[in-house]
Amino acid sequence: MTLAIETHRLTRYFDDFCAVNGVDLRVERGTFYGFLGPNGAGKSTTIKMLTGLLAPSDGEMLVLGKNVLDSKQALEVKQRVGVIRKTWPCSITSPPANT
Repeated sequence: MTLAIETHRLTRYFDDFCAVNGVDLRVERGTFYGFLGPNGAGKSTTIKMLTGLLAPSDGEMLVLGKNVLDSKQALEVKQRVGVIRKTWPCSITSPPANT
């Protein structure tokens, strides 16, 4: 079994608030995987850590066999992984403003 994502005790604190608490995750390559849960459950924080946009407070993670905590390997992951947000900072359907 080849893993696309593997985490061990992945944790993220914001001051005293624990947003992600010791997540152990194994996702096989070639599968679709979704994060479901209520607001504040740590879904976005976990995705940000897996994509190298946010450092974990503790734990280990490999994405496509690369250590995202290593800056060189994180760059390799960022070149191969994409994330589609559910909301965008601006409306895509709005016409451009007149200048």
